[in-house]
Amino acid sequence: MKRKKRGYIIFIILVVVVLILAGIFFQYQHTSLKRLPDLSEQKYEQVWQGGDIVILKKHIGIVSDRRNKNGVPYVIHHNDPWQKSYEQDILEKRDDIVGHYRWKSKTDS
Repeated sequence: MKRKKRGYIIFIILVVVVLILAGIFFQYQHTSLKRLPDLSEQKYEQVWQGGDIVILKKHIGIVSDRRNKNGVPYVIHHNDPWQKSYEQDILEKRDDIVGHYRWKSKTDS
């Protein structure tokens, strides 16, 4: 039993270390954008670009370079095992966006 407990503690420590390192990595490798952009006032092309990372309450997605007829980009995500397509037109319909990030380009450094 002690061996199992020790393994569990080591696992928890490793998870904490990975999360800390990921936080440090993203601190230097991304640009944090508006969390909840007011999409009614701005053009989608200026706010959302292909490759942007969008954080939703229960999962994460990547903004596609494809757009619908209104210019709103699709989001590539995996919401449930029964969804038919992983690239979906959901950006206008979601109200649970909690983060929006973009990788820094070499010129941003």
